[in-house]
Amino acid sequence: MKKKISLIIPSLRGGGSERVTLNIVRKLSRKKFDIQLIILHNTGPLADQLPNDIHVVDLKTSRVRYSIFKLIKELNKFQPDVIFSTLGHLNLMLLGIKKRLKSKPIIIVRQNNVPSKSINKNRIIFYFLYKLLYPKSDLVISQCNEMKEDMIKSFGLKEEKIKVIYNPLDVSLIKSKMLEGNPYDHNLINIVVAGRLTYQKGFDIIIKEFYQISKNIQNVHLTILGEGELYSELSKLVEYFNLRDKVDFVGFQANPYPYYYNAYCYILSSRWEGFPNTLLEALACETMVISSNCKTGPKEILEDGYYGYLVDVNTKGNIKEAFIDSLGVKVDFKKNREKDFDIKKIIKEYEDIFNSSREELSK
Repeated sequence: MKKKISLIIPSLRGGGSERVTLNIVRKLSRKKFDIQLIILHNTGPLADQLPNDIHVVDLKTSRVRYSIFKLIKELNKFQPDVIFSTLGHLNLMLLGIKKRLKSKPIIIVRQNNVPSKSINKNRIIFYFLYKLLYPKSDLVISQCNEMKEDMIKSFGLKEEKIKVIYNPLDVSLIKSKMLEGNPYDHNLINIVVAGRLTYQKGFDIIIKEFYQISKNIQNVHLTILGEGELYSELSKLVEYFNLRDKVDFVGFQANPYPYYYNAYCYILSSRWEGFPNTLLEALACETMVISSNCKTGPKEILEDGYYGYLVDVNTKGNIKEAFIDSLGVKVDFKKNREKDFDIKKIIKEYEDIFNSSREELSK
């Protein structure tokens, strides 16, 4: 008999958590699982990636707190054996309504960001809720070992409550889509960065570093993929440094892979991360990478610099130095790191935990 599983996401706007969940949904065995995907608000550019052989429920709510009663109703109607959620606020709400779910499902939550950096400790009640509710889950998924250690320290979780599963990459799909054209002027040295335009992602850092790079190297160009609340502020920073002819904001791209594949290098300038999907995707596109050595993920992904440059972005000039170094000396970085994150491998780990009993998960 198939196990019923409900997966919950806030929207389809294109964030890392949404992409991870959709990858899981697409690849889960239909022979083993009856799949329900609950979306708080079914909007966003990833809508065309929804499989047509699953139950999709749109709660039509704009905020997590407005979704509580609708979510309880839908979960009690479907009566899942397992529920999987992958975003902080949603995880807390799900664990808070646990006793109102009739099927007494196994609840598995995936932490999407490093707690010590992403959770504002000044909001004491919010931090308290994490420490109170996360232990009530049957299992917490950590994206990497460094995040696992951070969760143990931040939430007081027991080590056996946490399982590390890397983010899945659909490597064959990426390899196919990365060949769909070249968006760049081939006469330029093209640098690409990608992500939500937020403080966390450090795009102000990369613009300042790129300004220093451009003073030394004339034919460089920076392309920024993504949308977010800091667009106006970052645009003004570009104007301040008189970089309008050298920097392009191209917004969200449903297929970002040609931007990675055809770039000279990809740069991750984040102040903190969970486990950066864009860095994994750039590696899958065989692009040279320069990455922030931030918490958490890059150090583990790049294996201390074996697969790309690892720099402290809090020290001015480090990105510039790594970039200029890459032009002068060809560093022979290891290849094929993406194989360790291939969905074909990772989906088996998810299917194993979804198929496990509560007792097996607690061992």
